[in-house]
Amino acid sequence: MLEVLNKPTLGLQKKGIYQWDYPWDVNKVVNEINRNYAYVLLLDEEIVGTFCLNVIDCLSELTIDSKSYYLSRIAILPEYQGNNYSSIIMDFAYSFEGNKTIHLDCWTGNY
Repeated sequence: MLEVLNKPTLGLQKKGIYQWDYPWDVNKVVNEINRNYAYVLLLDEEIVGTFCLNVIDCLSELTIDSKSYYLSRIAILPEYQGNNYSSIIMDFAYSFEGNKTIHLDCWTGNY
């Protein structure tokens, strides 16, 4: 999972986008796994993507619906980007949300 985070992070930093720190903190990732926030996208038993999905009650100073979902840290290995895998992740997140709101964390310049 760390490779799936580190490779896209380096790619973003080469574009001047410093949204994530490199290298990823192993303890932070393990904590997210242990709290059941971290998910992986598998393709033929290979991890090609990862993301976090968790329930939140607040988002900075924004007023949000109680127990909304927060979808963040979507990372796809560079060699698999451009294949619509982020849509699969979004569909997965929608399957959890029921009548709840999903807040998507993204960086405006990330393309």
